[in-house]
Amino acid sequence: MKAPGLSLLLVVSVATALESHPADQGAPTFQSTVARYNQLRVGPGSIAMPGLHFVQGHLTLVLKSGNATPVLAGQEAIGIFLAGTGTLEYSSTDGSELAVMVHNVNKATGLRAEARSGAVTVREEFSTALLWMTGRPAVELSGPSGPSLEAEFAGHRERFLRDASAPASHDFVIRSLNGPAGPLVRAEVGGEADLVHLYDMADERTESIYCLRKTESPDKDLRRFLWPVVLSKQPIGRDRRDPLPSSLDLTDIVMSVTASAGDAAKMTVTETLVPRLRASRVLRLNLYSSDYEFKRLGAVEPRSYNLRRVVDGSGASLPFEHVNDDLIIGLPAPAPPDQPLKLSFEIDGDILIHPGNDNYWVLGGGPWFPQPDLVGQSYTMHSTVRVKKPYVPFASGRTASRREEADENVLETVLDKPDRFAIVMAGSYEYHEETRDGLTIRVASYAGRNDLAIRQLTDLAFGVIKFYEPFLGPFPCTEFTIIEMNSYGWGVAPPGAMFITREAFDARLDGLAWLYTNGINERFAHEIAHQYWGHAVSWPNDEEQWLSEAFAEYCAALFVKSAMGKVEYNALLATWKSSARQAGDVSTIATANRISSPLDPQDARRMRDFLIYHKGAWLLSRLHAQLGDQTFLTFLKSYQKSFRGKTGTTKDVAGLLQFMTHKDFMPFLNANYWATGMPE
Repeated sequence: MKAPGLSLLLVVSVATALESHPADQGAPTFQSTVARYNQLRVGPGSIAMPGLHFVQGHLTLVLKSGNATPVLAGQEAIGIFLAGTGTLEYSSTDGSELAVMVHNVNKATGLRAEARSGAVTVREEFSTALLWMTGRPAVELSGPSGPSLEAEFAGHRERFLRDASAPASHDFVIRSLNGPAGPLVRAEVGGEADLVHLYDMADERTESIYCLRKTESPDKDLRRFLWPVVLSKQPIGRDRRDPLPSSLDLTDIVMSVTASAGDAAKMTVTETLVPRLRASRVLRLNLYSSDYEFKRLGAVEPRSYNLRRVVDGSGASLPFEHVNDDLIIGLPAPAPPDQPLKLSFEIDGDILIHPGNDNYWVLGGGPWFPQPDLVGQSYTMHSTVRVKKPYVPFASGRTASRREEADENVLETVLDKPDRFAIVMAGSYEYHEETRDGLTIRVASYAGRNDLAIRQLTDLAFGVIKFYEPFLGPFPCTEFTIIEMNSYGWGVAPPGAMFITREAFDARLDGLAWLYTNGINERFAHEIAHQYWGHAVSWPNDEEQWLSEAFAEYCAALFVKSAMGKVEYNALLATWKSSARQAGDVSTIATANRISSPLDPQDARRMRDFLIYHKGAWLLSRLHAQLGDQTFLTFLKSYQKSFRGKTGTTKDVAGLLQFMTHKDFMPFLNANYWATGMPE
C-alpha cells in the first residue's frame, strides 16, 4: 500500500478532466459526480440528537450527547455527521478471523478485544462520526436546533483524508454511476482510535473495520499519512470459502517501456478489459500513484507514476481520477458485461528504482501498470522494452526479438498463455542460454559473467524441472530465465523467470553468504515450482495464497527428499511443524495476510510466513501421509491438469480429494486451514 497524493493533486486531476470534457446537460457526468463526492459539506445548522442509535451490520453507534447534521454532496444528502460524545461497538462472529482480530486489536490499537461465546467485540468512545450511506433508509433528524458543525466537520475531514487507503469517494462514485445493488455504508469514527467501518452488500459483500495509525517510520513523507490496519473483514450473506467472482477481467496487454539512463521511464499500455456482473459507466483499476525507494536510516524517496492520458478504442480521451494507487475511469456509455473493450494508458515518471544504487531496476511486484483485483488478472502480453546500453533488458514471456538500435538494447517478448505478475527489468547483466528438449534455460549473472554459476544453475534448473514433470505435468514455459539479485536470502518467481539472490550464484562470495546458503536448493526448487503453483494454476485472493506458496514449498521438499535424502526432508518437516505451532494462535492460514504488528513488522511478516508457507506445507505433508505416495502425487497431477490456465480454490482441493478417495476432507480443512487446528 502506498501513500496518497496531496489533496491539491486530487483537485488538479479532477479539474483537468473537467476542462477536457465539459459536463453534459441532464444526467450527472463522471466529472461532476467525482467533484461532488470530493467536496462534501454539512448543512448550515444541526439538530440535538442525544440517544441517537445507528446500527449497520455488526456495528452500533450511540450518540450519548451531541448534535447531528446532514452531509451533502452537491445538493444530494448522502449521510450525516455527528459531533459530541458517543460509543462504538463492533463484533465479529466469523470464527475464521477471531484469532487475527484479537492479535491486531492488541498489537495495533489501544482498544481491548473481548472474546466470548464465539465472538470478539471492541468498544470505543468517539467525538465525531461521518456516516456515508446509499441503498438503505436515511436516518431521520428531528429535535431542537443547534449550532453549525462546520468546524468540527472540517477537522474530522482533514484527519480522515490522511487515510492511505483508496479514497472513500471512489466507492460512492462507482455506486452512483454503475447503479445501486444493495447497501453501501461507510462510518468514519473519530476518537482516541480513528476507526473506519465499511458495509458493502453489493460488490464486495463484506463488512470490515480498520483502524488508522501513524507509521513508525521516522520519514517525514510517510508520517503525513495514516495507515490502515484491518481488524475485521466478515463476509455478508456468503461463505468465506467461496471466493467472490471477478467484476472486471484483464485479458490482454500490449506494452511499450522506454527507459532512460537514470530513473525516468515512459510506458504506453493498451489493455483489453472485460466488465463482468453488470454494465459499467465507471471502471476501477489499481495503479501505483507513488512507489518508494528505501534508503538508509528509515528514509524513503517517493517516486511518482504520472498517468497522463487514458484513451478508448476510438482514440477519444477519457476522464479519470488517480489517487492513493486507485484509478477510476469514466466511460462515455455503460460498457455491457462480457463485452471486451480496449483502453490505452500513457504513463511516465521517475519509476526506475535501483536498489542500494545497484545497476539494475525492476518493474513488478505490484500495480506498476493498470490492473484489476487479483481474481481478474489472467492476461496475455506483448511487450517491447528499450533501455540504454549497456543495460540488458528482460521481460515476462518468450523472446520474440532481441536487438540493438543506436544506443539502445531492445527486447520484444510474447506471453502467449494467460498469466499474471508480469515484470520488466534491466541491468548490468551477462547471460548464457541453453536449450534441451524444447526448453530454453537462460541464466543471467550480475556485474560480470559467472560461467561456473551459469553452468551449475542451468544443470540444476533442468534437473528440478525433470523431477517435477512426471507428477505435475509438462513445464508451463518454453523459456525460463534465472536472474541474479545483488542481495541475500530471497527469491521471487515472475512468469517464466526467477529472481534469486547472490548466494545461489556463489556461496563463497563472503562470510555473509554462508548464512543463507543452507537450503538454497530447496529455495531454488520452490521458485521453479511457482511456474506450476501460482502461474499455471492461480489463486483468487489473499485468503487462498497457500495454493501458491505452500504447494510450491511442499513440491520443493519432495525434490530435496529425492536429491538429498530423507534426513533433509525430515528436517524440513520438523521446521514446518515448529513454525506452525509458534504462529498457531495468531491467525488461521486463510487470514494470515492480515497479521499486523506495527511496532514489530518483522514479527508480523514471520508469523505470516510461518502460516502460509510452513503450516500450509505441514498440512500437505499430513495429507501425503494419509494418502500415500501414489494417490498424493496423482492428486497433484490431477489438480494441475484440471485447473491449468484457471483459478483454483481450497474448496476445489477438498472436492478433488473427495472425488479421488470417496472421503470428505472438508472437516480437515475447516479445522486446520479455516481455523487454528494443528494436525499431528
